[in-house]
Amino acid sequence: MDARGSFGRILLAALTGALLLPALASALLAADSRDCRRRLARAEAKAEAARTHLAPEGTLAPEAKAAVDEAMAAYHAVIRHCPEMIEVYEGLGNLAFSTGRMDDAIHAYRGYLQLRPDSVAAASRLGYVFMKGGRYEEAVTVYEWLLEHHPDRVNDRKQYALALQKTGRTEEAAAQFREIVSATGETKLNCNETMTYVDAKDGDKTIRSALRGLAAHSESEGCLLYGWEKGFQLITFSLVKERHFREARAACQAERARAVEMLSGVNVTALSVIENKVQDMLDRIAKLAAIEANRSQ
Repeated sequence: MDARGSFGRILLAALTGALLLPALASALLAADSRDCRRRLARAEAKAEAARTHLAPEGTLAPEAKAAVDEAMAAYHAVIRHCPEMIEVYEGLGNLAFSTGRMDDAIHAYRGYLQLRPDSVAAASRLGYVFMKGGRYEEAVTVYEWLLEHHPDRVNDRKQYALALQKTGRTEEAAAQFREIVSATGETKLNCNETMTYVDAKDGDKTIRSALRGLAAHSESEGCLLYGWEKGFQLITFSLVKERHFREARAACQAERARAVEMLSGVNVTALSVIENKVQDMLDRIAKLAAIEANRSQ
């Protein structure tokens, strides 16, 4: 018996008093549910067809735009008719994200969370979509909620740290990277901490962070040496530019001493690289000072 035939018999019985209204409501809901399932199946088939046009890197060929538009329209139609069908929001969000339609992805994952507010997966996806769309403040809000309830989610904590970094919350971002390294031993993230201070143009903390990672033989030694050099430049370049050569030499000697203190006997290779960088800067300062002295004579 099809849904329409069933509906007609139920309605007739109800009108003649042979059936109570709760049974009618139950049958109508069942018919609606089957209709929603059929609509979702059609949308998913269109989405699968659209995905065949995706290049490996996730880009979309121009001629495939119509297929994606058709699939997206099908998902939106399901939402209009079946707004409480949670699977449609997941399908729409995944298709929108994979084709770079971030606003649609955000709308979909928000809809999912309205129906299932405790969904860790949906919150994680929403935070990531905010990150990809450059909406870092909103990403911070999502990740703060997520990590408050699920503090062991390392990948989400990484994204949270990056979001904090992007919003200028330097110390909080650095602390998150240190926490991840401490919890997981993933020492390559030492460099993320260092580069957080580089972005904040804090030469002293950049160098301190880099030396700490180098002393621990971090996996990211090359990146840390690069970070150390950026911090060193932040400290010395402004002094040289203003022709404060004495202060610049003193800063070089201070950074050499700090590196020796932290790396001597611990990471001699990195120490050697740093000492060479310091000496190069001292030689440059000497040349510039000589040129300045000749000009003043």
